[in-house]
Order: sequence, then C-alpha cells, then structure tokens
Amino acid sequence: MTKKQKILSQLKDNYLFAVIRGNSAKDATMISEAIYEGGIKNIEVTFTTPQADDSIKTLAKQFADTDMVVGAGTVMDAITARIAIIAGAEFIVSPNFVPEISSICNTYAVPYLPGCGTVTEVAMPWQRVLKWLESSQEEI
Repeated sequence: MTKKQKILSQLKDNYLFAVIRGNSAKDATMISEAIYEGGIKNIEVTFTTPQADDSIKTLAKQFADTDMVVGAGTVMDAITARIAIIAGAEFIVSPNFVPEISSICNTYAVPYLPGCGTVTEVAMPWQRVLKWLESSQEEI
C-alpha cells in the first residue's frame, strides 16, 4: 500500500474531520490538540488561520507516530498547496477544483480533496484524469 493509499484509508476509517480555524498558529495547534484528545483524528488546519503552515508543521512533528492525520484546508492555489505539503500536510482540501493544486498534489503523492458539488464540478477533475490516462498510454 502506498503512503497516499494509507492516508486515504485512514481518512475513510476515521471519517470525521475537524476543520480548524484559529486566530493564530498557536491557537490552531492548541485547538487541534484538544480535538485529538477528544477522539477526532483527521485534522484540517485551514489557511484562513494566520501562519497555518506553522501549525501544520508543529502538529505533523508532535503527532508523527500517532493516528492523527494532519491536512490543510482552504487551499486556493498551488503555491499554498506546496507550502502546506512541505510543512507536513498529508492531504489538501480546497473549496473548488483547481487543476494546478491537483498537479502539485500528484507530484508529491498527497491526496487532494476539492469541494465539488455539481455535475460540472465533478466532471472537470474526471476529464483531467482521462487526459492524463490518454497521455500515459501514448508514452507506452
């Protein structure tokens, strides 16, 4: 099982996510610690939190050998996705599908969970997958 598959499996098994919006990185970290102690293992620190990457980095180190899965939310562009991943985010969430975020997450083998609610929003990423599969077949 790849690391990406393991993370997706953990997210599915734990199924409940805490979406953390703090007034500071320290605030987000303290809230996340309390949430984890309360039994929620999937932690999504949003980039509406100032210095969210500092909180992600702290949590990723502090809970490295536990069942906590630390991710980043409200990721709006590929640069922020990369910052989150380098800080230790194990998954990325955005409010909508952004192809550039998809690419950076694919590069780092990190699950990308875009908010998709309409048929069009679901079809866009699927079309991207189909194009990627076509190009992969051409290289073979």
